[in-house]
Amino acid sequence: MAIKTDRKNCSDSELRREAEFKVASQEIDITVPLSKLDEKRLLHELQVHQVELEMQNEELTRITTELLERETQLKISEKLLRENQNQLQLFIDYAPAAMAMFDRNMCYLRVNRRWVTDHGIKEQDIIGKSHYEVFPEIPDQWRVAHRRGLAGEDLRSDGDPFERIDGSVQWVRWQLRPWHDDAGTIGGIIIFTEDITEHKFTTVALKEIEKQFISLYEESLDAVFYAKLDGTILAANPAACRIFDMSMQELCRIGRSGIIDHDDFRFDSAQEMRDKTGQVFAELTCIRNSDERFPAEVSLIVIEHDPPRCFVIIRDITERKLAEKERIYMNDKVLALNEHIQSAIEHERLAISRDIHDDLGQELTILKLDLEWLAKRLPADSGDLHKRIIEMRESTNRFSATIQRIAANLRPPLLDEAGLIAAIEWHVSEYRKHSGLECFVMVNEDIEPLDDNTSTVVMRILQEGLTNASRHAKATEISISLCKKGINLILEVSDNGCGITAEQMASPQAYGLMGMQERARSCRGILEITGEPQCGTTLKLTIPLSSGECTV
Repeated sequence: MAIKTDRKNCSDSELRREAEFKVASQEIDITVPLSKLDEKRLLHELQVHQVELEMQNEELTRITTELLERETQLKISEKLLRENQNQLQLFIDYAPAAMAMFDRNMCYLRVNRRWVTDHGIKEQDIIGKSHYEVFPEIPDQWRVAHRRGLAGEDLRSDGDPFERIDGSVQWVRWQLRPWHDDAGTIGGIIIFTEDITEHKFTTVALKEIEKQFISLYEESLDAVFYAKLDGTILAANPAACRIFDMSMQELCRIGRSGIIDHDDFRFDSAQEMRDKTGQVFAELTCIRNSDERFPAEVSLIVIEHDPPRCFVIIRDITERKLAEKERIYMNDKVLALNEHIQSAIEHERLAISRDIHDDLGQELTILKLDLEWLAKRLPADSGDLHKRIIEMRESTNRFSATIQRIAANLRPPLLDEAGLIAAIEWHVSEYRKHSGLECFVMVNEDIEPLDDNTSTVVMRILQEGLTNASRHAKATEISISLCKKGINLILEVSDNGCGITAEQMASPQAYGLMGMQERARSCRGILEITGEPQCGTTLKLTIPLSSGECTV
């Protein structure tokens, strides 16, 4: 017989029992003798049972197939569940926020990696431990928030300070919410945190910078404009109103063209100017109160904005320009005075040299003649007197040589009589005799004639250079060259001594160097002094032979 069941609502075990019953029902005892009618009826029943058995076999096959499909689907579901769990764990571990799950006793159930790193937890295995055991320094207001969360509230804070045990302060943005079990009961809370310490300090620093910027903007002595790149002025500081003698509304109305008297200086070309020069800075003429012009320094700072904006800083340099003119005037006066003093000194040196040469020379000549006269009139037996007169004559000769040397140092006679080249050769020759240094001289003959001032400057700087070489350089050789290069006269004095240092050149007691610099400036020249340790010192004087400044 057929067994009819509601297969949709049957479990796998019920389907198996149904199949077993169908097989068992097919067992028939055929040992009793049967009549032909019974045989026919039995044959018919067997045929019916055979058909039912085949149908039951088909049903069993279908059930088995369904079971296999359900098992396969179960395995697939389990695999997907594991993959989803792994993905969820990865998502939790690498989430940008720190997360932790707690039970009702505030014991850890689960944490992600960010929680461990953000809060500096050294011990990785904290599952099952109390939150207050891991962080005993948790403040009371957070403990209250935890209890409120366990009571069912969702809470959050945009930033709280968390003072750690080591004394450091960690700023934390947090949010907590309860979680529920299958029965709908609150099982604990989940806490999300984000370490905003760096952001907090950055925000505080930015606020401080903003405060300082506003203070600088308001209290700056320079005019500061906030403007569009098309020249429209949006705001101006009090100094701008004072410098331009206009209100902020008037400055905003007239724009760039009303304050800067240069059409080429446009705010929208600032980037191009920066690319070419590295900065946006220029000295321009600005307009005060619509008609008065004044010199100004204008600098421009472009702010990356959408659309871009810029700060224009204008400094009134009228007083500085006047001071520069006054400084140039005073420098010219000082230079003229220095030239006059140097000229007066040279004339005085020349006068003293001539007086010494003429007056003392004549007196010494008379003294020599008197000694000769006495020597001729002494008796032949006056041995001591003759000896004394000879000593006096030798002393007079030495005195005469000293007078000549002093007169020559005051003003080399050859400089006025034979020119600069002869004076240099004579002076170097005398210097070689007295210093014992080896001197090499190279002079071009075509540099003369020179004016008296140039010849004197070259001669005096040469004398000072040689004196320094023997006094300070500890040199054994000196090279002197004087030549004409282009429109310039060039004097070089080099030694092989210890080499002058930058500190020595910058010393306020280097009067000799300062004197040489002043002499060089008196004839529009340039004096360069370079030195290297143990490699000597080189002095280079460049003087223009024509009118104008020296070209190096």
